[in-house]
Formats: sequence, structure tokens, C-alpha cells
Amino acid sequence: MSLRDFFRRDVQRAVNATPVRRMLSFGSMLVIIALAIAFGAVAPWWIWPPLVVAEALVFLLLGNHWPDKDAIERTNRDE
Repeated sequence: MSLRDFFRRDVQRAVNATPVRRMLSFGSMLVIIALAIAFGAVAPWWIWPPLVVAEALVFLLLGNHWPDKDAIERTNRDE
């Protein structure tokens, strides 16, 4: 798996394929932003960028897993 694999079109489609996935991906980012606003004055600034990067990596990895899972489910439905 290369870095380029994380940004394939089917990865983006897989993350946004269902309302639950869309809500998880965008909702988690909104939670991080809300926490940054609420606790920005208390926590050091360097805490927030790693959290955003970690969240993005989690969904990019899941986005690489979901297309394969979706394809398997589609073939099982078609049979």
C-alpha cells in the first residue's frame, strides 16, 4: 500500500457511501474542531494537529478497507 492509495477515488466514495459512514467521518472532525474551540486556551496548540492527522489516517485506512468490503457484499447480493 502506497501513500497514493489513500487518495483513490473509490476510497472517497467508500467513506461517503452510506449516511452512517458520512456522519462518522464528518462528525468526528466536527468533534475535534469543537474540542479545539472549547479547550484551545487550555491545551497547547500542538495537541490539535496530531489529532486531526490521526482522524484523517483512520478514515483513510477505513476508506481503503470499505471498497473491498462493499464489493464482497455486492457480489453476495448478486448471487
